[in-house]
Amino acid sequence: MTPKGARILIKVQKEEAKTRGGLHLPSSAVQRPTCGKVISIGDGKTEDNVIRPFSVKEGQTVLFTKYGFNSQEIVLSKENYLLLEETDVVGILPTENAIADDILALDPINERVIVRVDETPGVTTGGVHLPESAKEQPLSGTVLRSGPGRFDPDQPGQRKSTQVKADDRVLYHKYAGDKMQVSDGSQVVILRDADILCKA
Repeated sequence: MTPKGARILIKVQKEEAKTRGGLHLPSSAVQRPTCGKVISIGDGKTEDNVIRPFSVKEGQTVLFTKYGFNSQEIVLSKENYLLLEETDVVGILPTENAIADDILALDPINERVIVRVDETPGVTTGGVHLPESAKEQPLSGTVLRSGPGRFDPDQPGQRKSTQVKADDRVLYHKYAGDKMQVSDGSQVVILRDADILCKA
């Protein structure tokens, strides 16, 4: 199967049934996989017949957003595939069969930025412990890595650099990005450059 335009075909990674340490997860804790291997890519041609280069290559393992609206699930020979646009891919992972622990090694593509989220206090000033649902949504964090920027539509082959770099402190939109938890208990969020409100 060969995708058209800016679409790519991904073989979806199987659900993670246990942790890297060998702990088996109950079915309720098994999350829908959001990474997979790039099988083939389109010709990059847009509706206005402009060819846009891809940032991913065949054979790479990529992480994609779980909120993509233009993706299409496909089953071939009992294997799960996903046809989506490259704009739904957030970054490239260093290894196949990646798990949550590998997110910190993610290489963001285009205008994506990976941010370590600031922890939210779990106790009020009066000493009352707050449940997770009562904590305010974090809006700040530290940039771990940023992509090279999106391709400039007015200058073929050129990119518009992201506005932040590693170690920058930033504020971002409350509901922006894909949030993930890593093994040390901290959270990261993968944002678009435009979701960042300012440097803190």
